[in-house]
Amino acid sequence: IEAALIAADNLVNGYVATKYAMPLPSVPDLVRTWATIIARYELHHNGAPDHVVRDYDRALAALKDVAAGRATLPVAPGEDAPGQVSGTVMAAHPPKVFTAARLRGWR
Repeated sequence: IEAALIAADNLVNGYVATKYAMPLPSVPDLVRTWATIIARYELHHNGAPDHVVRDYDRALAALKDVAAGRATLPVAPGEDAPGQVSGTVMAAHPPKVFTAARLRGWR
């Protein structure tokens, strides 16, 4: 059960983190519902019943809508909306190994 819950948490966070700063200040009930549906699906290793698959597909579609910006997470009364993620993607990498100078003379 713990592995299914971790898998569900990772999947939900992966989609939500594309649009919202993580961790969320508070987890909306809808997000908990999606995580529960995904965990239930994950527990069916030998094939889930049709209604479980249908629920999983709907939860995944909703998460994809959140990631694409077509849907937003609900906010509890008196609570601020979760922070939106913005900015640029940054990467760090080691220096090049195969430069023209290092390959000089090799054919």
